[in-house]
Amino acid sequence: MTSSMLSRSTPTSLVSKEDEVRLEDVFVKNENNECDPSHQDCYYTESSITGTQQNTSEDQIVASEKDITEHFYQVETLTCLWILFALIVIGNGTVLIALTMSKGRKSRMNFFIKNLALADLLVGLVSLLTDIIWKTTISWMAGEVMCKLIRYLQTVVTYASTYVLVALSIDRYDAITNPMNFSGSWRRARVLVVAAWILSFLFSTPIIFLYKIKETETYGDQCWIELGAPWHWMVFMTIASLTVFIIPAIIIAVCYIAIVCTIWNKGKETALMPAANGNNNGNATVTTSGGQVIEVKRKTSKNNND
Repeated sequence: MTSSMLSRSTPTSLVSKEDEVRLEDVFVKNENNECDPSHQDCYYTESSITGTQQNTSEDQIVASEKDITEHFYQVETLTCLWILFALIVIGNGTVLIALTMSKGRKSRMNFFIKNLALADLLVGLVSLLTDIIWKTTISWMAGEVMCKLIRYLQTVVTYASTYVLVALSIDRYDAITNPMNFSGSWRRARVLVVAAWILSFLFSTPIIFLYKIKETETYGDQCWIELGAPWHWMVFMTIASLTVFIIPAIIIAVCYIAIVCTIWNKGKETALMPAANGNNNGNATVTTSGGQVIEVKRKTSKNNND
């Protein structure tokens, strides 16, 4: 049988008679699981089998260590996410309940804080909770429609949390620099908040077309962005950084720098006004932070040098 196998698998023009006998001897030894210690090919066959077994066991050990490491990092990540989720929900939920149940005067500041707490609460419920569920299931099991919808809402609440803070900064700047402009203040506050939410929904629209379901061999279906060329990723990340972080940070910084400068200048003017108006019947006029001018009476002490 072995000779027929050799004749069918090996051309006779390429194998000499001695090589044919030698190969036949090796095939016989391998089939009968016998080995002649003096035969070189038998040593080679046994060593190759032993090496294959060692490589297999090493691959199994590496795969086992990789599974343990991935499990450790998965548990660690989920623990941190659950703690962060609890802090976000409890903190912002408490603020919303306190402001809603408050019976005091409704101020514009409370209005902005309520919207900011709402946006941050939605970040925890929509964005963070979804990521926790996804990291638990590993694969995306909600389908492509939910993939696009959830990713879109996650982007909306991220934008809203930033833009409501920008609206608050603009309102504080206007209140400090124009303290006597009370007309239309509530209308301006509502316009700023509505504009923040509209811009959040508008700037998040491209996400609907970018996210798709992609099937992977290791982790199953995943909700990912496929942009192709590296420069596409550069453009995407640049636009996202500008609209979410850089431009809002510049606006907030400019507003609060202007607020600090205004308060500093008002403070210097207030400190100098009593000395300038001190000859007006011994009284002085002072301008408060709200723009109101009041007259302050001075008390003079008389020293009797008897």
